Amino acid sequence: MSAQSLLEQTVLEHEFDIAIVSDQYRNLQSPYTWLADANKQAAIWILGGHQVQERPTRASPFFTWARVKGIYIFSIYAPPRLTDDEFAALLSDIEDEARRRRPLIVAGDFNAWSTEWGSVRTTHRGMVLLDALAPLDVVLFNTGDTPTFVGEQGQSIIDLTFASDELAQRVVSLQVGGLDTTSNHQAILYELEDARPPGPAQRRSCRWSSPSLNREAFQTGWGGDRRFGAPGGDGGSARGRHGRRLRCCDDQDEQTPPKRAGLLVDGGDSCAQRRVFSCSPARLESKRPTRLGHALR
Repeated sequence: MSAQSLLEQTVLEHEFDIAIVSDQYRNLQSPYTWLADANKQAAIWILGGHQVQERPTRASPFFTWARVKGIYIFSIYAPPRLTDDEFAALLSDIEDEARRRRPLIVAGDFNAWSTEWGSVRTTHRGMVLLDALAPLDVVLFNTGDTPTFVGEQGQSIIDLTFASDELAQRVVSLQVGGLDTTSNHQAILYELEDARPPGPAQRRSCRWSSPSLNREAFQTGWGGDRRFGAPGGDGGSARGRHGRRLRCCDDQDEQTPPKRAGLLVDGGDSCAQRRVFSCSPARLESKRPTRLGHALR
């Protein structure tokens, strides 16, 4: 079976919603929804009857994009033959297209090395890629030291999936490898929780509770903190006194934390990790998450 045929079989068997393809062998024809770049090097395959909500009016070389299920998805293939200037120009074009689009996924074979994503060294391409993506405020999905390319001359991490922070909060699962692609590139598989329509914002009100007042802690906080009463400060003003009351009562709140029903917090150091694991299990079971595959070729 050819690699292209295996790609089609794998995507259909695993019921992917979206496949992000780099360095494909050929474009798929109708009835498939297949969006490719001008060079037929990068593509996005949309399945499951999902509609393409937006797409570029004109094909660009080495990358394409589409908006599906409210997510802007960019597929890129930066071949090794590109010069440094051509690589920088490609990234500049991608940045221009992606800058104002959210939520965002930028995935592709960049043929760039950096210790930021587990490479043993950082190359010029890696530095250029980091600089180009910094204004987009994206995070890397496939972190760690699992190689995405395994060949006769060694292994490396060159297939990368970046996403805007709000999508990092919706990651349900992520896997590098595990599928037979007959390629020396590993597949990157991930599932995203479908976003719920935003509900009305709940206003948080702060009120005093006299019965629960810890008078000793309140007096310590009020009398022991002299910053508000320093010369030239706000200690004698209404604003200064109110700020001091808030701080004293906040100190008490730390001693008796309020109940937070249903809040799950991961203890990792990364803010992104904490947010990812604070999703509600009930929401995950109510609807199958969006399933994506990258680096399938």
